[in-house]
Amino acid sequence: MNRNRFMTGLMILLLITVVSFSGSCQKMNISTLKANYYFNQANHSFTENEYRQAIEQYEKALQHNPRLVQAYRYLGESYKQMYRPGDQSEANVEREQKALEALNKAHEIDPNDKNIIHSLADMYNRMQNFDEAEKFYLKILEMEPTNLSNYYVVAEFYKSYAGLSEEKEGQEGEVTEKTPFQKAEEMYLRRIETDPDNPQGLSYIAQFYGNMSPI
Repeated sequence: MNRNRFMTGLMILLLITVVSFSGSCQKMNISTLKANYYFNQANHSFTENEYRQAIEQYEKALQHNPRLVQAYRYLGESYKQMYRPGDQSEANVEREQKALEALNKAHEIDPNDKNIIHSLADMYNRMQNFDEAEKFYLKILEMEPTNLSNYYVVAEFYKSYAGLSEEKEGQEGEVTEKTPFQKAEEMYLRRIETDPDNPQGLSYIAQFYGNMSPI
């Protein structure tokens, strides 16, 4: 009799555990489905350049799945598309902060996603924050040193600053850092070193020298 009661109690306990686990899984699956629904809706709005609507939908997706890394990325991209470089209005400063907040959260969740790193680099570049943008562009190069297109991406970044003097002087006035022109040149040369048998590298650096004047 006692054994029967024990077995009955054990079966009831197992049943409660299974039901509870099933309920948790069902809740998790529903949340995932809702997150994916809003994420897909947001992606459609994003492709239609409806960034305000996309922002609302990405935020809803993240309410249901706070680990949806690409929702953070495109939430940041949506704010970035609405951001206007040089505009110091309160609304634009808020867009800047929201873009960085979302992109940094995406980077925190997946620090090895090249697209997220590029998004951060591009955002800092739009903000004219040379040091932070450079850090992320160089990180892309470190992650994929054999991807030749990365050298051109970084070179183009440096070229956009080549008209500005980025020379840093020490206490005695000596130059302690290369100019953006010199850094761009270095990228083209490194690309040639990576694939010396490809004449395309020489063609690009020749075009670079033809279009630019060193500072």
